[in-house]
Amino acid sequence: MSRTIMLIPTEKNIGLSHVFSGIMHAISQASILYTVFRPIDYIYEDENKFDIIKYSSSIYNISYTSMRSQYSLKNIIQLLCSNQKHILMENIIETFYQQQKNSAITLIPGISIHNKYFDFMQLNCEIAKMLNADIILISKFNKNYFDSFVEYIEFISLPYGGTKNKRIKGVILNQINFLKNSNIKKDLDWIRLLEVNKYKYTKKIDKNLEKLKDNNSIPIIAKIPWDSNLDFIRLYNLKKYFNAKIINNYRKDLIIKFIAIFQNSERFLYAKYYKESLLIILTNQINKNFYSILEKFQAILLVGSENNYKKIQNICNIADNKKIILLSLETDYLSILKKLKYLKLKYLKSNQDIFETNAYIAKFFDNTWISSLNTSSYIQKIDSPQIFQYNILQLARKELKNIILPEACDLRILKAANICAKKNIARCTLLGDPKNIQQIAYQNGIVLEKNIHIVNPLDIQKKYIPRIMNLRKKKEISEKIAIKQLKNNIILATLMLDAGVVDGLVAGAISTTADTLRPAFQFIKTTQKNSLISSIFFMLLPEKTVIYGDCAINVDPNAYQLAEIAIQSANSAIQFGIDPKIAMISYSTGYSGTGISVEKVRQATCIVKSKYPEFIIDGPLQYDAAMVQKISQSKSPHSCISGNATVLIFPDLNTGNTTYKAVQRSANISCIGPILQGIRKPVNDLSRGASVEDIIYVIAVTAIQSMK
Repeated sequence: MSRTIMLIPTEKNIGLSHVFSGIMHAISQASILYTVFRPIDYIYEDENKFDIIKYSSSIYNISYTSMRSQYSLKNIIQLLCSNQKHILMENIIETFYQQQKNSAITLIPGISIHNKYFDFMQLNCEIAKMLNADIILISKFNKNYFDSFVEYIEFISLPYGGTKNKRIKGVILNQINFLKNSNIKKDLDWIRLLEVNKYKYTKKIDKNLEKLKDNNSIPIIAKIPWDSNLDFIRLYNLKKYFNAKIINNYRKDLIIKFIAIFQNSERFLYAKYYKESLLIILTNQINKNFYSILEKFQAILLVGSENNYKKIQNICNIADNKKIILLSLETDYLSILKKLKYLKLKYLKSNQDIFETNAYIAKFFDNTWISSLNTSSYIQKIDSPQIFQYNILQLARKELKNIILPEACDLRILKAANICAKKNIARCTLLGDPKNIQQIAYQNGIVLEKNIHIVNPLDIQKKYIPRIMNLRKKKEISEKIAIKQLKNNIILATLMLDAGVVDGLVAGAISTTADTLRPAFQFIKTTQKNSLISSIFFMLLPEKTVIYGDCAINVDPNAYQLAEIAIQSANSAIQFGIDPKIAMISYSTGYSGTGISVEKVRQATCIVKSKYPEFIIDGPLQYDAAMVQKISQSKSPHSCISGNATVLIFPDLNTGNTTYKAVQRSANISCIGPILQGIRKPVNDLSRGASVEDIIYVIAVTAIQSMK
C-alpha cells in the first residue's frame, strides 16, 4: 500500500531543507523507492535561488513534483483570505494523486514557518490530515527543557494534535548544541557567520542527550548535532553572488567561513577571526598601518577600487607575497550591506557540498525507522474526507454517465450541471423550458457547456403517455390523468430513466423528499435481489468517511429488513471504496441491556452473519463503543469492530435521522445523501438547502451507482 510522510517544522530557521534532503539520502542509501511532492513552495521566490530539495531529488534520481508553477505566494494568500482554501486543497489532492500513481512512498516537505508571511502552521496540519500523511516533526533541542524532556516533546506536538494524534510518528531534533554567543560582535564592528548570525557551535553531542531514553510517547528518530565544519561557502560562489572581478591569486574552491566588514574601527586591529575569512573593505579606508592586518586574511574584496591605483598596487604586492586572493567590486557601501543582508548559505552551496551535508545528516537517523519505511508491511489508513470526495469524482469520470436533472431552472442545479460537464464528471440532461434555462444562465454569467443536453418537457410528454398508463395499469389511470401527471418534471424524468434514455436521476433542490422519491417507488422499484429500498448518508467526519443507514426511508424496519439494510449499506461501502466494518447500533452494547429494540438489532446481526460470514459485523453496539477504540476496549473488548466502525446501521428512522442531523450540525461537517440503495436504477434526493458542491457530489454518486 502507498504511504505518505510529511516533515513539518515546529519553528522558524529549523533547517527544513537540509533535514529533508538528509532523510532523502538515508532512504536512497537503503534502496527504498519513493517520490517527493511539494504542495506549497513559497520560500524560493527568486527563480535563481538554489533549491536544495529539488537538487537533492535530481542527484538521487527521484521524481520531484512541485505546485509552485500553479500557485505563487500571492495566489495562496488570496485564496486563504477570501475563504477559498478548498480550491487550493482540491488542487493539492489532484496533483498529489497524479504523481503518486507509481510510488510506494511519498515524502512531503511541510511549509517553512516564516515571520514575514501568513501563519502556515495550521495549513501544514490540514494538508497532512487531508493526504493521510504520517507526521514527522522537526524541532531544535532546547536544553532548558532537559529535565522535562518528555513534556517538551509533547509540548511541541500540541499544535498538531499532541500525543492523541496517532499520525505523529516521531520527532527529529536538529541543530543540537547550537548555542548563542554574544561575544563575537565585540571583536569586529560587524561579522557575519554564514547562514545564522551571532552563533557558535560545538562538535560533540551533549553527553546527557546521548543518555536520553525514548520513553516518551513520540519517539525520537534522529538527533542531529550542529557541525561547524558544514558552515562554509566556497569563494567562487561568493564571487558569483557579488558579481566581483578577479585581481589575482584566484582559487575558486577556497573555503570561506566568515565574512568581515571593516568600518574604520580600532577594535578591528585586534580581531581574532582571520582564518578562513573574507574581508570586505572600502579601498579608500586602507592606510599603511592597516597593511599588516590584510596579510592575515585568505581573501579580500576591495570595494570602490577605481581611481585608487597606487593603493591597489601596494595591496597586490602584499597579496602576491602572502598568496591572498584579491577581488574587486565597483559599488557603494550601502549596496554591499544590502547584498549581505540577503546572503543565504543554502542558496550558494556547491552541489558537492550539498551532497556531503546530506550524507552527514543521514547518518544520525535511526536505521530501524528507515527500514520500517518498506511498505510491504504497511497497513493503509482510512481515506480522509477530502480524498474520499476526490475518489468519488475520479470514479464518476470513468464512464461519463447521463444524469437527468428535472429542476433545471434552479440556479444551483445549473451551476452544478455546468461544473460536472466542464470537469467530465457526468453528462447532464436538463429537463425544462430551454428559453428559461438559457435566460437564467445568461443573467448569472453562466456559459453552458456544449455537452449539456436541454430537453423541453412539452416536446416529449406525449411519448410517455402509453408508458405511464402501462406501468400504472393496476390503478387503471385514464389518459387524462396520465397527461396531468406527466406535467410533473420529476415523474417525466423518472419515466425517462425507466426507459433507459438516461442513466440516473437527481432532484429535490426545490421539491420535497416525498415528491422526489414517490415516482421512483412507483415506476423504478427494487432490484430482484432486494425486497426494500433504503438510504444511506456518507458522513465526512474529520478523520474518516463513514456510512449511516437508514436515515431517510424506513420508519421502523423489522429484524429481516434491518439485516437487508445492513447488507445493502455494506455493498455500497465496497462500491465507493470504503472497507465495511458494520456496527449495528442500539442503546445497549452486547448483553448489557434488554428490550424489543435491542433484540431486533441482535437478531438482524445474526441474519447478516449467516448470509455473509465474510462481513465484519457486530451488534448490538452503542455508538461510542462502535466509534471510539478506548471505549470499545472497555465496553466490548472482544468486538471485531474495536471502535473502528465504517458502516453504522440504526434501529429505526427516528434514531438514524436524528443522529445524522445532530452530528452534521454539531460537528459542522459535510455529508452526502440521502443515497438510495436497493433500487433498480439510481435516483437520489437533494436537500432543499443543498449547495452547488453538494449537488455535484450527489450527481457523481448517482453516476457511479449507474455503472455495472
